[in-house]
Amino acid sequence: MQEHGCGFSTLLAVTGPLAGTVWWDGRAICDRIVPLSPDHLGGARPVRFAEWLRHGSWALLPPDWPPHPSTPVVPR
Repeated sequence: MQEHGCGFSTLLAVTGPLAGTVWWDGRAICDRIVPLSPDHLGGARPVRFAEWLRHGSWALLPPDWPPHPSTPVVPR
């Protein structure tokens, strides 16, 4: 888990059919947990851990999620 402040967290599924995928926990303000994905319009396949490491959580949120102004997107 990675804490982002204001009640936001990134979660890693460790068991079950989604094990190894990464999710955004926004329950603090909107009661939603969403998959982090590079393709939210095409089905939102949740990213795997290694892919998440390359992009970070804020870059993989759905397009309707407000951007986080203080978190730079650093391509690797």
